[in-house]
Amino acid sequence: MSEYIKLKLDVFDEPTQNISALRNLSIVELKGEILRKFQDLSHSDGDSYGLFLLGSHRPLEDKKSLQELNIQNGDSLTFGWVTGAASKRNGGKQLLPVGCTGKIVVQENKTTTVVGWQPFIIGRKTAGGKKNELIGIDCTGLTNDRRVSRNHAQILFADGAYYLVSLEERNPTYVNGKKLKVNEKIRLNHEDRIEVSTGRIQLIFVEK
Repeated sequence: MSEYIKLKLDVFDEPTQNISALRNLSIVELKGEILRKFQDLSHSDGDSYGLFLLGSHRPLEDKKSLQELNIQNGDSLTFGWVTGAASKRNGGKQLLPVGCTGKIVVQENKTTTVVGWQPFIIGRKTAGGKKNELIGIDCTGLTNDRRVSRNHAQILFADGAYYLVSLEERNPTYVNGKKLKVNEKIRLNHEDRIEVSTGRIQLIFVEK
């Protein structure tokens, strides 16, 4: 029997990787190797990441080896956020389960952001330029950004679905042309169009 196991590895939005790992390699050691390879990942948030068997939301135990966990040749692993991890450290963020695919596309600059936590705030920086750690879509610099409130709307996740909540009464939020009432919650569907404030900054929700 070979000392190595051949695996498929998915790391967030990166293309699937084909890797070989020692059978006696622990999960925490494999996570460390992944963090070293993908330099754009935050090393300080190492405890917030987990390795999962494809299709499972339960992270593999850090201290156990691939062999102890009965990982076999050809198995697919996913590297992603552990649900609820680092919520206190990151200003109240609750990280969403690995495999959640919701994203927001900003129409003006075509940037795409994964909805990776909740509450996922749509807004802009404070007057001093400090960014709220919960902001997922920062409208600062977009056309008519001054019409966007600091905490304009938020996206929540529950029971496998995404919901948009309007947080501002004077600065409205629209979904597919419908104006939301303050604190009104509406379920988001693939390719729903979100418009922010009277400036109508356009965002598209995608889920694939």
